Amino acid sequence: MSCPTCKGIGRFYKQEAFGISVHPCLCSHSMAYRQALEHNREEIFKKIDEAYEQAFGKC
Repeated sequence: MSCPTCKGIGRFYKQEAFGISVHPCLCSHSMAYRQALEHNREEIFKKIDEAYEQAFGKC
């Protein structure tokens, strides 16, 4: 079964997730997505923490 997002050709269709562009497809050709996610892990968690603090205050 091919990817519904990029039709199995690995084309990037970007979407914003916490202000970071990611490939929404998790099929086998999306290695670039996993590498980008790994590279941006600290930044992603920092943004999640900041959003949580704005919503609920500091712990």
